Amino acid sequence: MGVQQILMIVLTVIIIGASITVGIQMYDSQANNQTRNAVVSDLTHFGVQAQAWYRLPVVMGGPGAEGLNTGNLQRLIETINRDWTTAPYTNTTAFYAFSVVDEDNLGIIGTSISNSNIVVAARITLKGGTETESYGILIRSGDTIPTGP
Repeated sequence: MGVQQILMIVLTVIIIGASITVGIQMYDSQANNQTRNAVVSDLTHFGVQAQAWYRLPVVMGGPGAEGLNTGNLQRLIETINRDWTTAPYTNTTAFYAFSVVDEDNLGIIGTSISNSNIVVAARITLKGGTETESYGILIRSGDTIPTGP
């Protein structure tokens, strides 16, 4: 009878240990998904604001005929967030790196503050107005700016 009881205790400990391990993995997976979604949400929000800035007249702080370039990138970043006057550009979600892809495209890479393995990149098309003109925001995981529509 003693051997059966020890066997049952060992089996119970193994099952409980496996359940705890699976639960922790599920929690970590959900936390990582929520973090990635928060960075994607920020990138989408920044993209919409960048597109609005691109259409502003020069007298209101927009780029005018020169389009996006390294000279007015800081002005765009300050339009997205008035507190971002100098790098590093951070909020409660991530660190963001802005780059000029070309005069009509902005690149942003977001690296999560809570998990530096979560990196999301976006290419924001500022010019256009229709799907055929590639007007939009391309987002993908990784530290490389997406290309093409």
